[in-house]
Amino acid sequence: MTVRPFTVFAAILSLTMTALCAHADTLQTFQVQNSFDFIPSGSPAGSLTGTIVIDTTSGQFVSGDLTYIDSATTIHFNNSPLLTRTASNQVYTDFYAGANILNFDLSASSLVGYTGGPICGDIGPCPGFGYMTFNGDAYAWSHSGSLTPTDSPTPTPEPASFLLLGTGLLGLGASVKHRFMA
Repeated sequence: MTVRPFTVFAAILSLTMTALCAHADTLQTFQVQNSFDFIPSGSPAGSLTGTIVIDTTSGQFVSGDLTYIDSATTIHFNNSPLLTRTASNQVYTDFYAGANILNFDLSASSLVGYTGGPICGDIGPCPGFGYMTFNGDAYAWSHSGSLTPTDSPTPTPEPASFLLLGTGLLGLGASVKHRFMA
């Protein structure tokens, strides 16, 4: 019995694809509750509420649906952050709404496996971080707040899983065609 090159190639490709898609990304939604103080007076400003989605497998912010409200302003941040950054023991990103920027900082060394916790602020675990600008001017500092999971994490299959399925179906089709041709 001879082993055909296509059979060897298909077996190697199948094993490689299986190794590449051994995990799925896990998306976790968190409820945001945060208060702000006006700059520079330090008097209470407003609050930030909404949800943030974090990929706890890759450790990245995915999206946010956040609303800042005070007596004079309502700003809705509903977008994907540009990138997730880390510095010492905090992870941060920026959300944008026109010329308004929300610098969102968490007290964590990584978002991989993140389960919630405090938001950085002037009395929080990483003082001096977390702020919002309004039309390009410093407007309010994060005072205190937290992220709380809203539900159980949702695993999401990666594209490699679908590629593996497609490769398997192609191999099965080729095998069936080869048997009918022989």
